[in-house]
Amino acid sequence: MNPVDTVLRFLDRINERDADRLAELMTEDHAFIDSLGQTIRGREKMRAGWRGYYAMSPDYWVSHEEISRMANRWLSSERRAERSPEPSGGPRQPGLQWCRTIW
Repeated sequence: MNPVDTVLRFLDRINERDADRLAELMTEDHAFIDSLGQTIRGREKMRAGWRGYYAMSPDYWVSHEEISRMANRWLSSERRAERSPEPSGGPRQPGLQWCRTIW
C-alpha cells in the first residue's frame, strides 16, 4: 500500500467509528500527537482512546481536502466535525474545524 492509500484508509476507518478496525492499521508502537503536543503511544492505548472519543462524540467525522508530501512525511489538509458539549450543560452544538495532520 502506498503512503496516500494509507492516509486514505486511516481516514475511512476513522469515519467508520470502529476502533478495532482502525487499530488494525496501527503498529504496536503507534504514536499519536494531539493538537496540544501530547503524545499517546501504543496501539492498545489508541484503541481505547478512540473508543472513548467515539462514545463522547458519536457524530465525529473527518474528510480530506488535499494530501501532499512534506520531506519524508505526508500532510493531509482535513475538515473535522462533531457536536461539542455546551459549557452550560445544554444541548451539544455543531462544530467544524480545519486542521492538518502529518502522517
